[in-house]
Formats: sequence, C-alpha cells, structure tokens
Amino acid sequence: MTTIEDICSKMKLPSVELRGILEISNNKSNGVELIQKTLSDAENVEDAKIEITYLGAPKYRLSLVSQDFKTAEKSLKPILEKIEKSVKKQNGVYNFTREESIKTGEG
Repeated sequence: MTTIEDICSKMKLPSVELRGILEISNNKSNGVELIQKTLSDAENVEDAKIEITYLGAPKYRLSLVSQDFKTAEKSLKPILEKIEKSVKKQNGVYNFTREESIKTGEG
C-alpha cells in the first residue's frame, strides 16, 4: 500500500446525521407485520443511508446519514411522507419528532 492509499484509507469524509423518533402504532391483528413492512421499505431507499432502530413500542429511532444537511433534508422528507402515507392508509397512528442533528466523520 502506498503512502497516499494509506492516508486516504484513514480519512473520513465529513457527513451529517439527522435523527428523530417515529411513533407508529396499528391496532389491527397484523399491525406488527404492517409496521415492520413499512419500516423495512423505508430503509431500502437509494441515495441515503437510513437506519431504523426499535426503541420500544410504539417508538423507533430513524437515523439518516448524508454528506451535508441540504442533501439529508432533501432525502428525509420523501421518506417520512412515504412512512406516514403507508401508516395512515392502514388506519395506524403516525408521529415524527426531530432530534438534534449532528455532524459526523470529521477528522
């Protein structure tokens, strides 16, 4: 490995992380499966690194990592709209609360 490759492999590009808490519930008999499908569909979006973590019913943490705030915001909006539309279509309850955004990967 050359010196340049070694330096490049250790560098981290600046990135940002948008986070929020999703509160989703569905009282149908298959509500858990409907919520799981909705959230797994949301994670499989191109152009964004999305992670959804179960915090305890009905709360889930959504984390989106992108190269800058503008790109992250642009990616987040349609994802949240897709989740909300899917939940409400199934007569579920949806709420999203933003958490503080952070810069990551600098150094």
